Formats: sequence, C-alpha cells, structure tokens
Amino acid sequence: ARPGRAVLGGTGLDPIIHAAGRGDRYRRMFARVGTFEPGTPEAQWEEYMTSLDADPIALTHVLDTFVDTSLDALATVPVPTLVIAGEDDTARGSVEDLAGALPHGRLRRVAGDHLTALLGPEFRDEIAAFLAVR
Repeated sequence: ARPGRAVLGGTGLDPIIHAAGRGDRYRRMFARVGTFEPGTPEAQWEEYMTSLDADPIALTHVLDTFVDTSLDALATVPVPTLVIAGEDDTARGSVEDLAGALPHGRLRRVAGDHLTALLGPEFRDEIAAFLAVR
C-alpha cells in the first residue's frame, strides 16, 4: 500500500534533517513522570500523555529510532503533504522551510502553541479536510 497523502504536525525542517539524538529531552521527561510542578509545560505534557494512555517505556524505545532525513530524500516525497503547526509553535524549526522542501508541501498554521494547537479543533479540522480530498 502506498499513502495518497501525508501529514507532518508540530515540526519544522530542522528536527527532520537533524533528528538523531533529539530524544534526550523526552527521555529525561519520561524518567520524571509524576514529579512535575502543576501548571508547568512539563505537567501539561504529562497530562496529555496520560490522556492518551501513553506508555513511557515504549515511547522511550521509539526515541532510539530517530534518524536524519536529508533534503534530497524530502525532495522525493511524491504525495501531497500537509505541514501543520500552531502559530506560536516556533521551537521546532521552520514549518515554512519544511513545506518548501517537499515537492507537494502545503502549509497550514492554526491558533496555539505546540500543545494547545494540537488540542484545538482547528488542528483536527484542517487535517480531516486535507485527508478528505481525493
């Protein structure tokens, strides 16, 4: 099976082309689950992960799979690809550059930062509309 469309959410170009080793922050956070001060970004992240019933041990193993993807490889992605992020989500590289590196990249910004955009209905609605196109 080959996908007809793809979605990249909440990331810009730099974490894609320089992915190896980027999981260290999350590794530290997974090790401290249950210790975050209420109201902090880390506590919000933990609340979100808990709502998904995410397994910190399993996700820690996923971090070991991060590999760099070259600009040349991105240039070969043959399907329409939605690059979507919050308007205030700027810490993970340029989403504009990522959309531009993809031959069929389409950029959408929605209200919010990295976490609040993900939880908002606009994020979900943009993805659903993009995937519904035949």
